[in-house]
Amino acid sequence: KCVGPEESLPSPQDARREAQVLRAALGKKLVPHMASAITPGEYARLRRVIQLNGFRFNGSLREGESGYDIGEVLFDSISRINHSCEPNLSFDLSWCESAGTVRIRVEALHSINEGDEVNISYLPLSARQTLTPLERRRQLQEHWLFSCGCSLCGREMPSECLVKG
Repeated sequence: KCVGPEESLPSPQDARREAQVLRAALGKKLVPHMASAITPGEYARLRRVIQLNGFRFNGSLREGESGYDIGEVLFDSISRINHSCEPNLSFDLSWCESAGTVRIRVEALHSINEGDEVNISYLPLSARQTLTPLERRRQLQEHWLFSCGCSLCGREMPSECLVKG
């Protein structure tokens, strides 16, 4: 879906360093051999796609525990849903033991009319309830590289106060 602005991608030197992770995974046979054809630049773009469009899954781990916040998953359709600070969909991630994979459940928060854009919040509910509009927008800019223009942000902040991306 999105890799963000070209200038936000790592430098060629940083991309080569990041690609060492892929090379190590190849050496341990954690990824298919065909991944050896991925260039450092392609790997940097792939990492950015996952960073901007992936969902973090922590299972039963709590913040601060080893392994917390390191796993991400992409869902072909769901990862394409845009953000809103007042979403009309919610989602829940869970581990499916029988399938050995992460599953996502999406449900409407209220009635959605035909033609309405469906959206989720990239921020957790606790953040949406406690952060100021400016801080909420700063986090979206920092982590997802966009300036939120949802209807809530439009009502809460005049356009001259918006975070520029």
